[in-house]
Amino acid sequence: MLPIKITPATPTDAEVLGEIRAENWRKGYPNLEYGVSQNWVNEKALDGVTLKKNAARRKSIIDSRKPSANSFWRVARLVDTDQVIGFIEGRRDEDKQELHTLHVKEKYRNTGVGQALIDQFMKWVDRKKPIFVDVACYNNGAIKFYKRNGFQETNHTYYYEI
Repeated sequence: MLPIKITPATPTDAEVLGEIRAENWRKGYPNLEYGVSQNWVNEKALDGVTLKKNAARRKSIIDSRKPSANSFWRVARLVDTDQVIGFIEGRRDEDKQELHTLHVKEKYRNTGVGQALIDQFMKWVDRKKPIFVDVACYNNGAIKFYKRNGFQETNHTYYYEI
């Protein structure tokens, strides 16, 4: 396995997490068969790296570090350089739990990084309550990954205006 360490995200990670998310969106989400254009994805990706979004991400990361936190942020860092190469964010309340986002830089996929991140998340959640994750129906790699980790398809569809 790649020499990584999983650590709580820090407020200074906020910008790089937005950049990783944006890059993965640009490469992974366009799909004309499903009506998802590159232009729409580019707009959504850029929206995730604005000063306002970075500030909100920073606040959420700070809040996640409190003992009673209802949010979870972890990053995967290369041991030798401390470079962030992936992250996971989760949320929970009384009624539901959600794996909100998991992103790994393309270069480091299929190296155990995503698995190490989700393993930490699964230790944080209450395994007796449902855990939701939202995945594009054509993201077969992610669907396979989540199924390997015990998630089941619900066929619940979210619609986004394009």
